[in-house]
Amino acid sequence: MACPNTLGHQHANALEAAMEAVASAPLPGARDLYKIVGLKPGCGFRTTQENTLIEVSDFLSGTKRVFAMTGSLYFEARWKNENHELLPLTEGGTVVPGAEYQLANLMVCTTENGELPVPKWFTDLLLRSEPLHDKLPEIKTYARRPVFDQEFVFRNPGWHPVVGILVHGPAVDPHPWQAPAPGLPAIERLPPRLKALLSGFCFKTDADLANLVGFLLTALLVSRYVETGKPIALINGNQPGVGKSLIARVVGVLADGVDPPLVPFTPDEEELRKTISAHLRGGNGSVIGFDNAKVAAGGKVDSPALEALVSTAELALRILGKSELARRPNDAVWLLTMNDTRASDDLVRRGLPICLEYEGDPTARKFGGDPVKYARTQRVELLGELAGMIDFWTTKGRPTGVVPHRFNEWASEVGGMLLACGFPEFLTNLADAAVEFSAASDDVTALAEHVVKQGGAGLVHVPRRKKDEELTAQQWVPVFVAAQVCEDELAGAKTGKSKATLVGQFFARSVGKVVTVSHKDQTLTLALRAKSLRAKSKAYFFEVVGAPAVIPSGGAAKDEDKPLPPTVPSAFATAGATEGNDEAW
Repeated sequence: MACPNTLGHQHANALEAAMEAVASAPLPGARDLYKIVGLKPGCGFRTTQENTLIEVSDFLSGTKRVFAMTGSLYFEARWKNENHELLPLTEGGTVVPGAEYQLANLMVCTTENGELPVPKWFTDLLLRSEPLHDKLPEIKTYARRPVFDQEFVFRNPGWHPVVGILVHGPAVDPHPWQAPAPGLPAIERLPPRLKALLSGFCFKTDADLANLVGFLLTALLVSRYVETGKPIALINGNQPGVGKSLIARVVGVLADGVDPPLVPFTPDEEELRKTISAHLRGGNGSVIGFDNAKVAAGGKVDSPALEALVSTAELALRILGKSELARRPNDAVWLLTMNDTRASDDLVRRGLPICLEYEGDPTARKFGGDPVKYARTQRVELLGELAGMIDFWTTKGRPTGVVPHRFNEWASEVGGMLLACGFPEFLTNLADAAVEFSAASDDVTALAEHVVKQGGAGLVHVPRRKKDEELTAQQWVPVFVAAQVCEDELAGAKTGKSKATLVGQFFARSVGKVVTVSHKDQTLTLALRAKSLRAKSKAYFFEVVGAPAVIPSGGAAKDEDKPLPPTVPSAFATAGATEGNDEAW
């Protein structure tokens, strides 16, 4: 029986419709989501597939919350208190599980039966589609603190489309730099908060303190050095407990606002890559810190994988369980801590030495407070002081640094900043650190000690060698064997030619190294040199650098304390032997 069309029924129907409208009306705080209208409830399209993909791609690119970065896609999650986060939607060609739930924060699917969450099948198709990848804004640098762009413009939180920088972090105002009085110790030249943060650390020299400040400045300048490179901080202590890990944690708090999970160093190259990949993919921040690197006695920290990753402009790391690579710009900050540990020459050349030294029991020393807590509570002000140093350098005409480094652009700019701000010690400990860290220096020293020992005691200076006494790499092989230098490599070589090649390679990477050796009553400083011979061959020898020092025995000098007449070691040359050479080292 049909319902009567009375006025009362009409009002009842209108009331029911109004109640349904109220029930479906957005509540306070509800988001105005984009509505996808071209999808079927199960799977498929009501309209043309390409039209739907283009329309949705246009919407997502306009939100400025979905980004591309080196082939992968990311979603900007906006939590309360402006605590934003960048979450992956894809890694290479793989859609991350749960990506559809992230997109549900922006859009919804409408059908005849009502609204439905964006289905997984459509999310997978959309995130792999060319129209979306072509339209999305691309991140060139991502940071959790304000950074300077290529033109040294300070970029505070937000998306900066012109330069491709996305910053999640607090707003920071650079503090005007106050030039310190000349002649003060390095710690006294710092502005108040940086001074309070770093005053408890036992830096070996003022150069080590200046290097750490330069490393902190680097964190604000990462966008400039993605392509040209920046060093890994080599934080070395003379014993455990001197504060190496604390420095690493302070760097992490300042750079990312979180206490970084420091990872153990492993000589296993594949495992090391997996560790770095898991760190970056886990959203642990841009500080990659290897804590307390240890090697077997007589060994060294040697990792071609780490050396390559520190230097490369783009990090390409395999996704665990897949044959795909996850890529991202190398805007990471790298550091490694160790205790009197040797490192490969390639790693040392890529490094920034920061040495800590304490005499006595380190457990007895006390910081004025907790440096990590101080960095967390004063983070904005500390970043402001660092930014103020960079701005001050600009006002002074951006002078360049004077100490070269493998990463020359970085050394020139950061060195100039510190020079302008009154820290000329920056990088001046590179030569000392190269000797202290380098395992190769041990081998050169062992070789020099053997040569001096075989040549006789009391060596003061050496007369000019005869040309026929110069030794080629092949002639040096028995000397290496007697000195037990490179013995494992030489033992594995099967022929005399391969042994000579190994010795030649050793000399090629060691020429120019300066070592100090002692023999009885004298201390000699020797430099390893090379001289070109005919047929493109070379001779190698040690050269006395400066006058030998006599070790005092106390009281009046006795005849036996006086320098003995010089004798010529079988593999030694004079400072004059290089005169007229066509190759200077």
